[in-house]
Amino acid sequence: MKSIILAKTLKMNRIITFILVFLSIGMVQAQLDVKRNKIISFKASNTIEYKVGDTITLGQGTAPDGKFNYLQMGGFGNTMSLVSNAMGNFNDGYGMGADRNMSGQTVIIKKIKVEKNKRGGEKVFFVVGMGNFTNGNLFIEDAIQTCEIKDCIQKIQDVNVVSQESKYDTLKKLQQLKDAGTLTPEEFEIEKAKILK
Repeated sequence: MKSIILAKTLKMNRIITFILVFLSIGMVQAQLDVKRNKIISFKASNTIEYKVGDTITLGQGTAPDGKFNYLQMGGFGNTMSLVSNAMGNFNDGYGMGADRNMSGQTVIIKKIKVEKNKRGGEKVFFVVGMGNFTNGNLFIEDAIQTCEIKDCIQKIQDVNVVSQESKYDTLKKLQQLKDAGTLTPEEFEIEKAKILK
């Protein structure tokens, strides 16, 4: 009787071992496929090409309470946020957004991923290290548009306005120099052409 039980146990152990080896091979293959499709850089609308390992300086959160809408807590922080919401601490629906005290801090890009929605659209996000024990998901294009990161569209527009104003200020000064007789009309035209390039 003992030998029959022992034989069945050995056979069951072999089956379990075979299943575990088979599953392990499948998991290794899945990991290899993910590595082949890895995104290593992304050129964003603010003209910056972001790469894994780059740092990003955060701007201000845009939620009513100052939290971040487009830097979402990941990992343990996300779990704790869900627990907090389940206990009734809802925080106006922005429970998973990074806290406002992250303003001005830097985060490090760990992975670049693409999220696909049901309508076939795609949204790029970065998995970022947030300087503590958790990661976050930074929806980069939304963060750029709302200035939740420092290198945002508004700053680029501000720089362009300043350069336009400087160009016209310089032209006005050149005109004044021409009117005062300091510049000849030919010198004025040469300098004007340089500025308007």
